[in-house]
Amino acid sequence: MNFLKLVSAFCLLLLATAHAKDAIATDTKLSEQLISSWMKSQDALEDWGKKHQAQLEAKTKDETEVEDPSKMTPESMISPLKAAGLYSSANQLVQSQGFSSIDEWAAITLRITKAAAAIEFEANPEMMDTSRLEALRNSSDISPEHKQVLSNAIEKNQAMVKQILS
Repeated sequence: MNFLKLVSAFCLLLLATAHAKDAIATDTKLSEQLISSWMKSQDALEDWGKKHQAQLEAKTKDETEVEDPSKMTPESMISPLKAAGLYSSANQLVQSQGFSSIDEWAAITLRITKAAAAIEFEANPEMMDTSRLEALRNSSDISPEHKQVLSNAIEKNQAMVKQILS
C-alpha cells in the first residue's frame, strides 16, 4: 500500500507541475496577500479537521479518492465535506478567514499547490528524474502489478516533462 501511495504522490506532484506554469503565467490573482491569507487559514482548518476527524472518516471511508491527479477539482476536494455533512461548517470557517466560500478556498488551494510544485521543480530539476523508478521497475523483487503501476507512472512523468519543456 505504501508503494502505491508513493507512486500516486509522485504522479500528483508531476501533474501539478505540468499545469502550474500556465497558472503562474496567466493568473495574476495569486497575490502575496491571497497566499498569506491562505497560509493563515491552514492552522484554523487543521484544528477544525482534528475536531471533525471522526465524522469525516465515518462518512467518507467508503468513498474513493481521486485516482487520477489530473482529475482533482475543487468539487472533488469538498465532496467528502458534503458527504460528512460538514460543508456548512467548513464554509463558515473559511469565510471567517476572509474567503467567500469553501469552493473558492479549494480552487485557490489547487492553484497554490500547482504553482508551488512548478517552482520546486524549476529549482530542482533532478526531481523529474525517473531513473530510480525505472530501476525499481526492472527489479525482480516486485510483482508484475507493481511493475505495471511503475510503467504507467514513468510514462505519465515523461509526457508531463515533455509538456513542461515545450
